[in-house]
Amino acid sequence: LTERKEGYSETVAEGNVMAQSPEGGTKAERGSTVTITISLGPPENKVAVPDVLGMLPDEAKATMEAVGLVGNVKEVSDDDETMIGKVIGLNYSIGTQVEPGTSIDIYVSTGPAATYMYVENIESPALEDPAYVEGTQCVIVLTTASGTEIYRTAVTSFPYPVNLLNISEPTGVLTLIYTVNTEATTVTDPVTGAVTAVPGASEQRTINRPITFIRNDSGT
Repeated sequence: LTERKEGYSETVAEGNVMAQSPEGGTKAERGSTVTITISLGPPENKVAVPDVLGMLPDEAKATMEAVGLVGNVKEVSDDDETMIGKVIGLNYSIGTQVEPGTSIDIYVSTGPAATYMYVENIESPALEDPAYVEGTQCVIVLTTASGTEIYRTAVTSFPYPVNLLNISEPTGVLTLIYTVNTEATTVTDPVTGAVTAVPGASEQRTINRPITFIRNDSGT
């Protein structure tokens, strides 16, 4: 089996074999893979992406500029706390030949991703809507700012305790969904004196309360 790769070479003409593994003249097991690297010729003024892993952002950008590249720092979360504030990756593999002036994304760690919690006693819809009758079923829904639903339950008494951990976003919305029943009544026409019966009805209502979650490491 033969595997073909390509690479740049200052000394081997384009189209010729510049490397082989295992090397010619050595013995290899039957069925093993032989890798040959075909020359693309000189890199034509291209530059290799330097190794800046572990550097501070300014140092990494300066290293890129020194070889004619543009460093674009982007912050990302990473679980390795020893690499906070340092370069942990690039959007190109180290050593890749690129055109001068190419923008290289430099990923700098901000540490582990922040998580949040919600520990509250949820108050009755009557806080906003006096028509809500205590004891009426109410659906509680919690969503993050991006619209991800993280909690849903139906309750009939308030205040209702909720304790949620490891929320990935800092803000969200608490939604209360409930039904208000209106009683049957009558309406009298002031001119004719005719009385009209108005039947009772059920109306679903919704209350949305903006929420700011508590960061887990805030000590709160």
